[in-house]
Amino acid sequence: MTEITSRDRIRACMKRGYADRVPIGLALGPFRARVLGCSPKEYFQDGKKLADSTMACYELFGQDSVDVAWDIMMEAETAGAELEFPENSVPRVSKYILSQKSALSSLKLPDPEKSGRFPLFLEGCRAVAHRLKEPALSGTVTGPWTIAAGLRGAEQLILDTIDDQA
Repeated sequence: MTEITSRDRIRACMKRGYADRVPIGLALGPFRARVLGCSPKEYFQDGKKLADSTMACYELFGQDSVDVAWDIMMEAETAGAELEFPENSVPRVSKYILSQKSALSSLKLPDPEKSGRFPLFLEGCRAVAHRLKEPALSGTVTGPWTIAAGLRGAEQLILDTIDDQA
């Protein structure tokens, strides 16, 4: 009998079939920095640390699905938001690029190979994809409301939806 792989488990789940067990995926976030033994500040600014910590967590937990992800403000930073990197926490916006609504027309489409930390993120994703063949891999990016909140500020974005209903 052939051994069931992580990808087989996930395929069975997606097709509403059966496997030897429920597939497992973990959202580990900045916990990866702790597993690697570095600070979150170091982890969130180094593509190699992203890859190494993702690999270390896979070796520790052996999950069926491995998510390569950083923080939820990475895309807003790529579009121009300025972030600060606390030593022991997740990055946060220090300057909203759209603090003035009129700045919206000046936004440029970022180049993922050159903008913000995205090149470092892609480096980490490529390294993990090169090293891991067994589990299913996914990369996480944020959606439009999270990006908008990172560019404008969550409170101001909510007020804008009331003030600018057109």
